[in-house]
Amino acid sequence: MDVCAVPRRRRLSLTPPSPAHDAVALALIVLVAVAASGVSILIARRFGLTDMPNPLKIHSGSVPRFGGLGILCAVVAGMALFRIDDPSLLWGSVAAFIVGAVDDRFDLRPKIKLGGQVLASCILAYSIMGHAGHRGLLYGLVALALSVGLLNAMNLLDGMNGLAAGNGFLIFLGLSVVTALNGLDPRPAQIFAAAAFGFLPWNFPKARTFMGDSGSLLLGFVLAYALSMLMLENPILLLTGCVIAIVPIFDMLLGIVRRLLAKRPIFQGDRGHFYDRLDATIQNAASTVLLTYLVTAIAATCAIFASLLSPAVDVLCLALLVALAAISSYKLGWLRYET
Repeated sequence: MDVCAVPRRRRLSLTPPSPAHDAVALALIVLVAVAASGVSILIARRFGLTDMPNPLKIHSGSVPRFGGLGILCAVVAGMALFRIDDPSLLWGSVAAFIVGAVDDRFDLRPKIKLGGQVLASCILAYSIMGHAGHRGLLYGLVALALSVGLLNAMNLLDGMNGLAAGNGFLIFLGLSVVTALNGLDPRPAQIFAAAAFGFLPWNFPKARTFMGDSGSLLLGFVLAYALSMLMLENPILLLTGCVIAIVPIFDMLLGIVRRLLAKRPIFQGDRGHFYDRLDATIQNAASTVLLTYLVTAIAATCAIFASLLSPAVDVLCLALLVALAAISSYKLGWLRYET
């Protein structure tokens, strides 16, 4: 089966594997992301899609925030170049992008934004239900929860220059290695990696544009798509994917626990993200972001080796990471609510 896709009963239509074709196609995807992200700056300025300074943000001036357009164009271009025929990927990506773009422009209320995320996630969940056989309902519910969770996780991670895009690139790169080592097709994950990588020069180390919610929600959706398709192949591979994506998942769970302990609404923003705390210690934003890259790279390496050994090692690896994250958060005081 082609992973980051569908089970054997429904193969994706992909071009036959060819190293030369794949290399050229991935280079083109990066170029599309670079070019479209540049064009998004002009569109953002024309239609008022800019991020203004406020107490919860670290930038001091107005910055365009429509870079998600570049990521979406790159994903669509990748689907065309590799002839990927999966409506759930196409329309789910478009839906997540639109919800984010509307929020970027009009600052939707949290409940309305969550409703849009659920609708986008239902596209993926419905597809999973139709291709999981007798486990359709269970897998559909897992996919729905996974998608809503990861849309918010990537949205929350997008708080520093290069943080979401760079970690997204490394996560998808790790997923492509895992899929290849398990005899599956890595090219869908490679498309997502190339799309995130192509946006990165516009956002790190200096931000000439932000991806905005249109980009972070889109990255969250394609990550949920990739992990859901791994789940269809083998539920243990879902755990492997969660290990690779530990940085956004950890930040989201930490934020929920922190706000619950402080008796604050879970959708209320704060400056208590783990990367905010790291930056307060390191006093260098670029170094903080690079440190998160290192964490993701280490997690991906552990997941890759664990996937080659046994399912028990995958479970143990995830359990150890969760335990380490929980103990570290408590000892470092990251569970305190910060405004």
